Amino acid sequence: MLLSMALSTPPATSKSRSSPVTARAAERAPAPGAERPVLVPADLRERLPDFLASRRALIEEARQALARGELDAVRRLAHRLAGSFALYGYSWAAQGCQQIEHAPADADPLQLEAQLGALRRHLETVRVTFAEADVGLSP
Repeated sequence: MLLSMALSTPPATSKSRSSPVTARAAERAPAPGAERPVLVPADLRERLPDFLASRRALIEEARQALARGELDAVRRLAHRLAGSFALYGYSWAAQGCQQIEHAPADADPLQLEAQLGALRRHLETVRVTFAEADVGLSP
């Protein structure tokens, strides 16, 4: 199930690796569900630009950790990203980060790189709408 949101092929293991060309093509391919608008709570509107900048930085940190072969660091960063994306209403991104967090030890680094690229692209392209809080207690 790893990377099923960004890739339509099953996850590769150390026994079957994707080529760099395949991984780059998968990174550019539209990710199912990524195009759905994100509904952010209105009280987070002012914080959203800083939030997105910090999430992009964490994604880049995860990419660098992956390049160094530090899967545990990638998992920790994915965990942090998943929780914060969920808080801000970025459900697709949160689910993608959970997949990375739970990647098997023999996960294909090229596929993980593609998933991180899909997350970065999602932040750049997804339409954001703001939900006003319902403060009334009426039925």
